[in-house]
Amino acid sequence: RRALVPGQAFLERFSLVHDYREFPYYDPGLPGELLTPDWLGDRARRLFAAYYEILTPEAERFFDSIFEGAPKGARGRRRTG
Repeated sequence: RRALVPGQAFLERFSLVHDYREFPYYDPGLPGELLTPDWLGDRARRLFAAYYEILTPEAERFFDSIFEGAPKGARGRRRTG
């Protein structure tokens, strides 16, 4: 397995989640006995979960390295005007 640098892992995970968000539109959510024998929905879910898990440590390392948080005192303030 080739290691990804944190920035690459973040981009890969972002793309993975973005692409996978469409999956529910294709998955009818039916019980297994009503699906065709070649239905790949369960395999797709497992593959997504496995890849997400592989990418997460380095993706989070990258995010933590660049995230500065909200400025102090900004929480709860409302803009006026």
